[in-house]
Amino acid sequence: MPFKADVRLIAAARTGGICANPRCSCYLLGPGDDGPYQVDVFEAAHIISGASKGPRYKFILDFDYDHISNCIPLCRSCHRLIDHPQNWKMYTVEVLQEWKFDAEEMARMRRNKPINVPFFDPNTERGVRRKFAENLGMILDSLWDHQRLLGQGILSQSAYQNICRGSRGFSFGEWGHNHPDRSHDARIAYRQDGLVATMERLTTLLYQRRWARYTWLEDINFCSFRESRFSNLDSRYTDNLNHELQILIRQAHDFRDMP
Repeated sequence: MPFKADVRLIAAARTGGICANPRCSCYLLGPGDDGPYQVDVFEAAHIISGASKGPRYKFILDFDYDHISNCIPLCRSCHRLIDHPQNWKMYTVEVLQEWKFDAEEMARMRRNKPINVPFFDPNTERGVRRKFAENLGMILDSLWDHQRLLGQGILSQSAYQNICRGSRGFSFGEWGHNHPDRSHDARIAYRQDGLVATMERLTTLLYQRRWARYTWLEDINFCSFRESRFSNLDSRYTDNLNHELQILIRQAHDFRDMP
């Protein structure tokens, strides 16, 4: 069933009235045409669907599918995008939950602040974002070129090195609030923090095994991990690695496509 009007209104207000898709910036709230107490809200989608043939369907006993916790505010275009059958595997429950959480965090950071923040130069911050995006692009290009090998636990040497560099913000020193390459624009910095955290997890995961250029690899530019005596541990390690890589890929594309 469609969400009630008050649920849609509260969900949209919790994201600051902005579409929860990180690649979008459409406003969702506006005055209605039926009087001074009328507010129009565009739109809201179910994160988990109760319709058996719907997107992200999952049967959960006694679950309230129309509760606000299952409601993600989106503009009309993004709503259609995530619900299109061709995109169901791309926009999973986990992805939409992450979108909603991040959008609410961004709205929380923007509270009681002016729309045009005067203490940084927008052109400078665009340069910071561009530099960070270029470093991410080197990782994405390498992963894309050799994506068939990821499932086997094989990475290009450049992807391995750049992920480790990314865990420090592609620079020297520890990543933090005062890092010289961290944007003063809270919207950009929040995405940078999330990406660095993902690359930190990946680096920790990579360091759990001994990675090197082994003779059985088809190219000296590839590296992989030393296998253990237990194949199930290796497959679990590869699954965890690929899971984190997919998160990094999605976050990197979202960052590069930010409006």
